[in-house]
Amino acid sequence: MNTQNNIDSILNNIENSNARTIETLQAVKLDWQVKKVQLCTPDGTPVDYYANQRSDNGTVLHVVRDTYQVFQNEELVELCEAMAQTFDYKIHKGGSLDEGRKVYIQLESGSVSGIGENNDKIDRYMTALNSHDGSASVTFGAYGLTISCQNSFFRAARAEGMSKIRHTSNMQQRIEAAKRQIEAIQAEENKLYKTFFNMAEIHADQKHVNEIVRQLTEVDLTQSIEANREKHSTRKVNIAESLLKSIRNEMSYKGETLWGLMSGVTHFTTHSMSAPKRDNGRMESKLVGSALGVDSAAFQYLETFTL
Repeated sequence: MNTQNNIDSILNNIENSNARTIETLQAVKLDWQVKKVQLCTPDGTPVDYYANQRSDNGTVLHVVRDTYQVFQNEELVELCEAMAQTFDYKIHKGGSLDEGRKVYIQLESGSVSGIGENNDKIDRYMTALNSHDGSASVTFGAYGLTISCQNSFFRAARAEGMSKIRHTSNMQQRIEAAKRQIEAIQAEENKLYKTFFNMAEIHADQKHVNEIVRQLTEVDLTQSIEANREKHSTRKVNIAESLLKSIRNEMSYKGETLWGLMSGVTHFTTHSMSAPKRDNGRMESKLVGSALGVDSAAFQYLETFTL
């Protein structure tokens, strides 16, 4: 079957799967729409600005211009169902981030196992992110969950020249762009897991640990606790101590390797690092927030030792 026939088949399936889409929306609690409500000045004069407002609870997600086009949750689910059909994936979970300003859908995409002394297994997910706050177009990324300790990490798509999935595109254009994104991510994923296997073969010593903690918290473990408490806030020192505890725990049974050290960082960001105190707050931090930044910084540093 050629590419166009394949896309036509996917589009036909979308038209015939309305019941399944509604069921998925309800299961992931995305069965609401975004309405554009025109704003007015205090005297009641309409202006060229609109509030993106949730249909279910009235939460205002962002203020946009008239030209902004909403990409509804239903459309995101339809796109993900199309990608599940295309790549033989399965919809796993989804939900709202930051009260619905962003939403996500995850597709099960297999697993990889046998990493390091602990023979870690990582479940792989292709994650679609959409924003209702005007911050970004639809983007896919790779999300991994280490089974042994439930540590997670996320890598957004970064391929050169990757087609954007724009809100203004029609479904055929979205499918074509999403397929190209996922194919590029699959290639990057293979490199990512190869790097993890390489990390598991490289010894990590105290210098690596000290440098990771210093880069992520600014706290210098080569100095005394008293010196660090004089230089840094109590909160920052406590964060460094929590990070160090996660690192020591992970390295104790995953091995004194770069993989054990990386696992310590992801354990900290998954289980101990502060996150927004709202629904899916920790997932929000891992996908688009501060935990993502910490994981990425640690990976970029440790990756240099595998090249």
